[in-house]
Amino acid sequence: MKRVWWLALVATLFVFGCTDNAVLELTVEVPAAPADRTEPLFAFLEVNDSATVVDAETEFRFPDTPDGVQLGAEVGDVAYSVVASPAQYESDVLVSVRYCVDRRCNGFGDEFTDRIRFRIERPFFDGVRTRIRLELGEFTDEVSDEETPIDQCSVEGCGDPGLASYCDATGTHLCGP
Repeated sequence: MKRVWWLALVATLFVFGCTDNAVLELTVEVPAAPADRTEPLFAFLEVNDSATVVDAETEFRFPDTPDGVQLGAEVGDVAYSVVASPAQYESDVLVSVRYCVDRRCNGFGDEFTDRIRFRIERPFFDGVRTRIRLELGEFTDEVSDEETPIDQCSVEGCGDPGLASYCDATGTHLCGP
């Protein structure tokens, strides 16, 4: 049975307002810890929007990121609610996951860990709650630092759950204009 962790990600770049917000329900499936590992291992997840990225070094540096989640004996889900203001609706969402020995990736050697990167194409729509699930696969020490693009048509919203695509025949998202 999968374990589920619910965390609210409230980063300084995602601003809460009254009614003009959009929400992306982001679920990340984290792998089980390697059976031969004796010390704890954490999946540290960071989120940013493409509009606020300055450069690769500061891409994921902001103070409100929750602590990493310890990998357990089984695969588990980590759920985040990412809230955007209207100024961020046209931005992509950048997701980074690192496996570290420290909850905040501040442990000895953590600075050398590669990131698993995703770019979710424009998942926000005014007043709409959308959803996406990212699967990391099995744990490995060899992580590609390449970014995995997630097409906007894969972002669930404004249609029945489980559709093959959330875009119409013209490529416009079902939630969009």
